[in-house]
Amino acid sequence: MERPIQVKEGIILLYATLAIGFLRNVFFKYSPTLNEDVPQWAAILMSVVLLAIFIYLIVKSFNGKNWARLILLIIFILTILFTPIIIFTLIKIGVNFLGMPFIFLYIQILVNLIAMIFLFHPTSNAWFRYNKEISKS
Repeated sequence: MERPIQVKEGIILLYATLAIGFLRNVFFKYSPTLNEDVPQWAAILMSVVLLAIFIYLIVKSFNGKNWARLILLIIFILTILFTPIIIFTLIKIGVNFLGMPFIFLYIQILVNLIAMIFLFHPTSNAWFRYNKEISKS
């Protein structure tokens, strides 16, 4: 069974979200890992490790591993749940939630949502089930 276009597009969008997050962090020096109490090398190391984990999950999803797709979905759901808490906390300390870093964040969440819709499209579901069956035999 050939990989559906929805899976290909979903994967491309997931890579796009990584690029958007990278741009947000580089140009606006905003990152959840940046904190005065955390040394810069530790923040960079944490960012690299998280990036490597996301790339690994995206590659595994592209190769038909349903478990990776499910982990990406869980991470997305947790992001949606915790984003309002993060925004309200940042507003309390005086950060403008309509500023460019947050606009990048909102775009990143929207692109992630579209990627999840593609990856959980009925055609994609059938392809992931097919790959699961193939790997069992």
